[in-house]
Amino acid sequence: YVRMYTDKNKDTWIAHQQRNPYKVTLYRLPSSGNTIEKIGIISKLIGVIFGITKNGDDLWIGGWRGLLKWNLLDGSETHYTSGKDVLSLSSENIRYVFKDRDDDLWISTQNGLNLKKNNQDSFIHYLSMPGDTTALSFNTTSTITQDSSG
Repeated sequence: YVRMYTDKNKDTWIAHQQRNPYKVTLYRLPSSGNTIEKIGIISKLIGVIFGITKNGDDLWIGGWRGLLKWNLLDGSETHYTSGKDVLSLSSENIRYVFKDRDDDLWISTQNGLNLKKNNQDSFIHYLSMPGDTTALSFNTTSTITQDSSG
């Protein structure tokens, strides 16, 4: 599996997943060249990769076993999984990762939509609530985009 993301500098970030043995390798293709640079190998098991985005010095990679933040400066990894508190995702089955124009991260999952505000460690969970017409109509979300009005 391969997932790619092109940042505002036109650098392309690539997460390549190999199955046997399981490993995810990160690469960067700079806009100024045609040589792919190997960034490193993820040590956390995040399953099938469904999304990747870059925010500042961090790559965010969503998989079927959670969300991983890879710091490009020191190679450190932070693994987010599901739980009942605001420091956890509503589901670790990630479908898509999207960075909006405010540099906030939107994470679509099999059980709701999660928002991680820029420079905050918590998640806001958006879930389907029967009878609430302002809530999600269904908990499984798959893709996210931002329209011209934000």
